[in-house]
Amino acid sequence: MFYAIETAVWNALESGVLLGAPVLNTKITLTGGSFSENRSTDTIFQMCSASLIKELFQGATPVLLEPVMDLEVSAPSTEVKHVMNDIISTRRGKVIEMKEEKSNFGGQGLQRTMIQAVVPLQETVGYSTYLRSITKVNFCMRILLKSFSLGRSSFLDEI
Repeated sequence: MFYAIETAVWNALESGVLLGAPVLNTKITLTGGSFSENRSTDTIFQMCSASLIKELFQGATPVLLEPVMDLEVSAPSTEVKHVMNDIISTRRGKVIEMKEEKSNFGGQGLQRTMIQAVVPLQETVGYSTYLRSITKVNFCMRILLKSFSLGRSSFLDEI
């Protein structure tokens, strides 16, 4: 029966209570219970356990974790102020480092700047299109998952 309870608890935590996202950093301790040979089945224990998890989290204040990405953009030095302004003011990003680099990108030998930043994943949607428009397709971009952070409270209000 403990396996049935454990399975139900893990499944409930995996499916989450907020947007179907898994529940993290939670400890659950079974402190008691009863068993009847005639009426106790795995299915009943699973249903009760899943119901209990949902009931417990209704009184809680869950928070949504938001993926944060490492962003690297190599763009012409003449466009850096536009890229930086967009990262900081529009994309909720934080610039970590800037490096000047010499490049033969496009065979033109233009002076370029590499910008390293961290940006929430949600803010990267459509970013390559924006970069393409301001740099006239003269950019390189790389995005990698860095970590998770607390989501914006306004995002939870929208849901």
